[in-house]
Amino acid sequence: MSLELLNFNLRCVDGDVGQLCADQCQTKLEECTSTCDGSPSCNSRCNGEWLDCLTVCPCYSGCPEGCQGCPNPICGDNSAKKHLFVIDERMGDYNKGMHWNSETEEIQFRNINYNYSWQYDIEDTCYAMMNGEHYLLGGWYNRNAVAKIEDCAVKKQDVVLE
Repeated sequence: MSLELLNFNLRCVDGDVGQLCADQCQTKLEECTSTCDGSPSCNSRCNGEWLDCLTVCPCYSGCPEGCQGCPNPICGDNSAKKHLFVIDERMGDYNKGMHWNSETEEIQFRNINYNYSWQYDIEDTCYAMMNGEHYLLGGWYNRNAVAKIEDCAVKKQDVVLE
């Protein structure tokens, strides 16, 4: 095995898709090894499948330019990459977010429930995408809060940051 196989292209424009793909490969590895009962040959097979999976992820050695020319199904339809949804605290009072289609330059305001009922603010939050899900971490008033964007709403999570 060469380290070249695992090189991640830090300048790759599809880094978020590459990370999502790598997360999916990791989940498959964990599912595979959970059925091995400690068998070295089974674990070896699972690790080989993980390496094959990771190698063809966008931004990894099999697709170093990201989704451009990459046959990985995660790249799919590029139309999803032509949209941007902006959550802005100033629009929170109106429960609106801005949806921008970069292909048509069309801007629409869409409904999103900011859930101020539990006093979550999005000012000074950090954003993270994990396993294809969007999270807001911290905030001006709730520094330890964790919220997830789902079903057009900011939903408070039971876990908190340390």
